[in-house]
Amino acid sequence: MRQTVRSSDGRLWGIVEDDVYRTHRKQSKHFVRKYSAWGIQAEIVYWLKHLGVKTVEVIDMETGTKYISSLDDWLAFGRAETLNPIDGLQIFLSINHFRKEKINNMKLDNFSGG
Repeated sequence: MRQTVRSSDGRLWGIVEDDVYRTHRKQSKHFVRKYSAWGIQAEIVYWLKHLGVKTVEVIDMETGTKYISSLDDWLAFGRAETLNPIDGLQIFLSINHFRKEKINNMKLDNFSGG
């Protein structure tokens, strides 16, 4: 199964492939230093649970690093908060709950990962 995950205004947030959700982000824009965490809109996290997703991969387009975590960690250890009314309620997961892999020869495309 391959399914795109889009915002209500049509922006591409990520792709679900089998039981993996993959999203591309720029650390300078999407990493929340206050919590040392990556954030995902809460509605997406709950939708991923509904789809049976087990793994979340955040690919940092600036460093070529893949951050891998379980969806269960997002639900159990994530911090739900609205930092910006435009972005709405998000769940932030500390970097401590990820394992990192360097991606070799990563091609950066137009995927913004909202």
